[in-house]
Amino acid sequence: MKNTIIWVGALARDSKGRALFLKRSKNNKSGVGRWQLPGGKLEWGEGLLKALKREVREETSGRVEKPKLLGVHDVVRGQGKDSVHIVMIVYEGRFKGRVKMSDEHDDFEWLAIKDAARKPLSLNTSEFLSISAKKGK
Repeated sequence: MKNTIIWVGALARDSKGRALFLKRSKNNKSGVGRWQLPGGKLEWGEGLLKALKREVREETSGRVEKPKLLGVHDVVRGQGKDSVHIVMIVYEGRFKGRVKMSDEHDDFEWLAIKDAARKPLSLNTSEFLSISAKKGK
C-alpha cells in the first residue's frame, strides 16, 4: 500500500549551539541503536508546531523555544505498492528543560552537526542533514 508520512522534528540547540541527538532504543520497530533528532509523525488534524511541541515533550520532557522552520525535504522509499513517501519538516530552536528520555530512546548527546555525522544516524536524520549541508544550512 502506498503511504505518506509527515515527520516533524527539532534541531534543538543548547547554549553552546550543539544539537540534541537521541539514540533509538530496542523498544522501536526499526532503527535500533541509531541516532536521531527529536521528532515524530504528524497526527491527523494536528498542526505542525503543535506536533513539534508534542514530540519534543514526549521524547525529552523539554521544549523548543521560538522554533523557526529550518527546512522541508521529502524522500520516497521502496517501490510499487509498498513504497512510502516521507515528508520531513524540521524546525530549529533553543532547547529548554532537562532531558528526560521516553522509552523510545536509551541515550542522548549534545553534538556539533559535524560530529553527529560520525554516528550511526537514522535514515530521516541522515538524509535531512545531508540535504541541508548541500544547501548550506
